[in-house]
Order: sequence, then structure tokens, then C-alpha cells
Amino acid sequence: MKKSIIIMNGSPAAGKTTFAMCLSKELKIPYLVKNTLKTALSASMEITNQSESSRLSAVTFDAIIYVTERFMEVGQPLIIEGSFSAHSFAKDDGSRKTDESAVIKSLIDKYDYQPLTYIFTGDTQVLHKRFLEREKLNERGANKLFSELTHDCFNEICLHQEKFNIGGKLINIDTTDFEKVNFTDHIETARLFIK
Repeated sequence: MKKSIIIMNGSPAAGKTTFAMCLSKELKIPYLVKNTLKTALSASMEITNQSESSRLSAVTFDAIIYVTERFMEVGQPLIIEGSFSAHSFAKDDGSRKTDESAVIKSLIDKYDYQPLTYIFTGDTQVLHKRFLEREKLNERGANKLFSELTHDCFNEICLHQEKFNIGGKLINIDTTDFEKVNFTDHIETARLFIK
């Protein structure tokens, strides 16, 4: 296998995590999922507001980068998934959001890895509805912090995620209707990519 990394990025509730897990099983390579890791890290603490959640997201990203670099040091392929930011920006609390794409790109360049990026998109009305339904289930330990997220705010998040581009091969997947997505072809593309 060549030195390769597969990145899942894009809109919330678009199916990134499910595809990352499926791809990991099919290709027999490990995966790191930002929200799942965030849930694990917050198992022994209660996140009570958006500011605490944002800080934990930053810590989670740092953890993913740490583990990713350990894999890259030994030339192993891996999959990382999350709604990674495409540029830095000022947050409501006055701090700055890290340009996560630049951090990932720096590792790719440092270890001479080849990236394949899947960008998950879709009709934001459909994705927003899915997102709110998922929040009601509280399956990711979010403490329902985002259960009142408006469509306008959600749409802005989605538009931001679609700008993610660190070079290499980029594939857009519209998951407005999961039945119309040929995931078998996308798995085969990834299989050929890592070989």
C-alpha cells in the first residue's frame, strides 16, 4: 500500500461517519471519527454550554492530529472523519478557530502522503431535519446543545464545510437521498486509491 490518507469532510448529518466505518471494514484500515472521539473524551464530564463544547472540539482535533501523525510516522494508511474547518475565523467568544485543513495539509506534506477527500453535501433542508432528529436521540453525547440550531446557522456550517480542499483527489457525494448514492463505487475508488 502507498502512503495514503482518506479524509471524510462535509455537512453534518450527511453520512460521513457511517461511510468511514464501512470503508474501514472494507479496506481493513483504521479510522478516527471526530464526534465519536469527542463523545469518548467527554464521557466523564458534563458539557453544559456551547463554549465548553467548542473547547472540547479543539482538544478532540488535537488528539486526532496526534494519532494521525503516529500512523504517518510508520507509513500506515488511515481514514479521518469530521467537520474539519476549511480556514481560520473569529468565534463569538473572541477566540480564533484553527484552520484545521492547514494542519492536516502540513502533516500530508511532512510525511509525503497522498490524500483522497470525500466531501459530503446535500440539500440543507433535508440535512438539517436529519441533524435535529439525531440531536433528539442524543446519540453522540452532545447534551442537546444543538437541538435548537436554526436552518440559517446550519446552512452556513454546510457552506463552510464544502470549501475544504487540501489537494489530491476530491470526490463530492450528495446524500440528500441515500438511495441514490452508489456507495459501492465509492468504496472501490478508495480501494484502488490505497493500492
